[in-house]
Amino acid sequence: MYCHTFGCKVNQYETEVIRGALSGTGFAFTDDYSGADVCIINSCSVTAEADRKCRQFVRKILRSNNRARVIVTGCLATRDPQSLMKISAKIEVFPNSGKDMIPASISGCAFPEGEKFSLAAFSGHTRAFLKVQDGCDSKCTYCVIPQVRPEMISRNPD
Repeated sequence: MYCHTFGCKVNQYETEVIRGALSGTGFAFTDDYSGADVCIINSCSVTAEADRKCRQFVRKILRSNNRARVIVTGCLATRDPQSLMKISAKIEVFPNSGKDMIPASISGCAFPEGEKFSLAAFSGHTRAFLKVQDGCDSKCTYCVIPQVRPEMISRNPD
């Protein structure tokens, strides 16, 4: 299994949650997408350039590894899923609101409703990120975040 994250620390955290859930069911991870059975791409959509880089990377994976199951999630998958599905019918798109369904989709295991996965590791980092808040309801004209993460969620300070 291969994971790649574009974008912010929130995306990095959410990729690690997916990785942790799947590690707990026995999946092994690789740094080489060309031999992976499943490739998960967590996308960013903060700029047109971010969108372009993600689509380009997805095409690269499909050319290199046409056997892989390719899953794209994140902000581009939420804002413009059609642009990803036009690349290939093989691409599975999970919007931000469906990210928590990815481990069950891959493993075939049912995870309890609302289960929160804890992180035992944070791949490629010496320190982990803690997701304290998600979403934004400010409607700044230059920002796509309220469109792709409209629900405001905050952790209890305790």
